[in-house]
Amino acid sequence: MDNNHKRLIPDQVDDLNIIYEGIYQLYKNILEMINAQKFTEVDHIIREQQELLYLIENMNKQQIKRIKNREAGTKNSLLFLGILAETKNMLLYTINLVKSQRDFIKHLQNPETTVT
Repeated sequence: MDNNHKRLIPDQVDDLNIIYEGIYQLYKNILEMINAQKFTEVDHIIREQQELLYLIENMNKQQIKRIKNREAGTKNSLLFLGILAETKNMLLYTINLVKSQRDFIKHLQNPETTVT
């Protein structure tokens, strides 16, 4: 099966590399927080996630401008926007998992309390 779509343009590659670096740092911080069981850092993690979501939103807008200026094709744009959408979903689910881990650990430490 041939892959017949054009490659991502350099601006798209740069955008994805920026997102990659941010996600790498976010997951590194999450792992450190979980390993140290320092769940007071959850607010910091959420701020990092929000910054990445804001970055993704801006990249979506930039891609729309590229489409309007005919700098990127339709298939290429759909691929790029799809990657951004799935990355956004991954970030949202990640915070839910972090909060669940925090609540689970709290419950293990004090089983008599109800976690809400």
